Amino acid sequence: MGINDPICKIMSLLNVPNIFIRPNKKEKQHEADVCKYSFIDPSGDHLTLLNVFNQYQNNNYDDNWAKDHYLNYKSLRMAKEVYDQLIYVSKNIFNKESIITNEDIIKDKYKISEYIIICLLRGSFNKVCHYDRQGIYRTLGEHIQVKIHPSCVLDTKAEYVLFDNYVITKKNYVRGVSRIESEWLFIANHKY
Repeated sequence: MGINDPICKIMSLLNVPNIFIRPNKKEKQHEADVCKYSFIDPSGDHLTLLNVFNQYQNNNYDDNWAKDHYLNYKSLRMAKEVYDQLIYVSKNIFNKESIITNEDIIKDKYKISEYIIICLLRGSFNKVCHYDRQGIYRTLGEHIQVKIHPSCVLDTKAEYVLFDNYVITKKNYVRGVSRIESEWLFIANHKY
């Protein structure tokens, strides 16, 4: 086993509607926030999604568990289907259990959680923002000024972040955000 499994879980959740439910009633909003907080990984949204999927899996993909934790069970079901397809393709078409094994990770100085983000970065290298000296996030390629979307779990300013998509309202937001280290840019793309 390597990081193929967690990458497939994260990718499956990135390809379904939002899994977190925000109730209309004020008293229920606090409960939903507490549930969401229990899944949060301080590095950002990607490993938070992985935590949700792992808990959903540990609870036998139970819809009631999802509802009790203010999670969209329909989105989680779709994510499970996408995950199963990704694992099938990986094993049966590419004949790989994992592209990077635990032995590869052990040789390196990175934790598995960091390796997961590095692998996501390799596939989304054009989706990186830098926090500049003026206190503004800008995309690396186009230098577009963006803000981190309020729904993101990253609560501190990181020098570099990986993001999944733009949300354009009156302001430019990025969503699906995780902290990355500057050295990971060179690991992910040697031409950087």
